[in-house]
Amino acid sequence: MNTSCPYFAGLNYLPLRKEFSKIEKKYISNTPKEILVMLGAGDLHTSQLIKIIETAKKYPNLQYTIITGIAMSSHNQTMLQNAAMGFKNIILLQNIQNVTEYMQKADIAISGGGNTLFEFARCGIPAISISTDYDSTHASHQEHYCQAFQNANTSIYLGHNTNWTAEELQKLMQRLIENKEQRTAMSKACQKLIDGKATPKIIKHILQSYVKK
Repeated sequence: MNTSCPYFAGLNYLPLRKEFSKIEKKYISNTPKEILVMLGAGDLHTSQLIKIIETAKKYPNLQYTIITGIAMSSHNQTMLQNAAMGFKNIILLQNIQNVTEYMQKADIAISGGGNTLFEFARCGIPAISISTDYDSTHASHQEHYCQAFQNANTSIYLGHNTNWTAEELQKLMQRLIENKEQRTAMSKACQKLIDGKATPKIIKHILQSYVKK
């Protein structure tokens, strides 16, 4: 009896949500206008988001949309709202359903190092990434993701947890704003890296394995 089992791994077999299967090629504008910030769902991102808001205040001509998840407490959500108060270019949203629409409209992303980084890449959005420790069992996996995506030229890795400054973020943001050529190259690398067709590939292999039996 043949007991061998084939393994298929890597980004070609990374399933994303259904809405990411039909993403058009990203148009790169001469002057970025929309910045989308998605670090993750919970309170542990609050201090990171406060620093991002401080940077956003220095770019009144850029629209910053910050999306938090259901795990963000009302207390911390209020802290973010207070930090952004009086600045019309900063919008705070929580636990929204049409995330893909916001991603496709973005010119530049500030992304956490988890699944969101993969989704931004699928949409062709140049990103600045920030990794986070969720717990002792996930102490460095986001760092590996962020570094790997930077090596693939799809994003720029800012730093881990809060080990970065608002000034460092501002410098990276300014570099991307001023360099359309870099943003274009990053966008092309993004959609080349993740094609959004993992689910049909997985189904095909499963069906083929049954046919062989």
